[in-house]
Amino acid sequence: MADNGNWEISKEATRLHHEAFVCDFTLPYTDLGDHRKKMETLPRFKAAGVNCVSLSLGGDTGGIADTMKLIARERAYFLRRPESYVLVQTSQDMSRAQAEDRMGVIFHFQGTDPLQGSLEMVETYYTLGVRHMLLAYNVRNPVGDGCFEPEDSGLSMFGKRLIGEMNRVGMLVDGSHTGRRSSLEAMECSESPCIFSHANPSGLHQHPRNITDEQIRACAETGGVVGILGISNMLGSDGDVSARRIVEHIDYCVQLVGPDHVGLSLDFVFDPEATYLWALAQAGGNLPTGYSVDMPLTPPECYPQITERLLGIGYQPTDIGKVLGGNWRRVSSQVWK
Repeated sequence: MADNGNWEISKEATRLHHEAFVCDFTLPYTDLGDHRKKMETLPRFKAAGVNCVSLSLGGDTGGIADTMKLIARERAYFLRRPESYVLVQTSQDMSRAQAEDRMGVIFHFQGTDPLQGSLEMVETYYTLGVRHMLLAYNVRNPVGDGCFEPEDSGLSMFGKRLIGEMNRVGMLVDGSHTGRRSSLEAMECSESPCIFSHANPSGLHQHPRNITDEQIRACAETGGVVGILGISNMLGSDGDVSARRIVEHIDYCVQLVGPDHVGLSLDFVFDPEATYLWALAQAGGNLPTGYSVDMPLTPPECYPQITERLLGIGYQPTDIGKVLGGNWRRVSSQVWK
């Protein structure tokens, strides 16, 4: 059972949070920074009542060889610890992890560079546990434009073929970090529900990484889910990363498309300084305004307070359960094969 002794929330919220399936769909889990902090991260999520996490194990800065080595290493780590982890292959595994008080672990990519232009790699990665993949990480790649590209040119022909292959094998199409037009075209092409694993509404706070009402509605129309993240410059201009601010973004999306299409994905970075320096180097020393080495992040310990806050503003327990993780489990059951 999760250690809820320090949640400091009401009895009603404690009961609801403990009974709910709680899932975070974006947790960066590469080797940037302090390894000790990395190894402390998953226990922190579990202590906060989280039952399942999706780990970023690759993206637009790694090819096939490095990505395969990383997947092999992490698979081995989790499979050797069956008393603590469930390597999630199906939506039923999510429920099993909760029932058995273990942490469910999913893999995903933040970009399509691990394919190296080969559609055949989609099925290979899916077999190894990669269950969602975003299309472009901020800048243009062979699939389409990222959200920082001023031209907003949309998907390439290869990108459209990729959507078809992801649909075929059951991998979720993820529009996070992807350009507006590219994401809209992907959702139009896709025959399966699409997601924004970690993206906040630009209608509440303008930022190149946040998404428009049009994108949120299009995602919901596919049957998909938008995951609210906890990085300060995408939450607002005042550095507030509290449960109150997270819930403001949740509620904005719920009012727009309903409670069936909103989830949580804090995008928690265990070593922000190392990650910032890496991102700065990748961007050639030119990151967008608002990024800094000491940028506040919503910690995993905030999950119980999110439940308390949603109760406090009048959300029904059933809808809170959907936002905490039920929607991720539902969309996974619809797409994964």
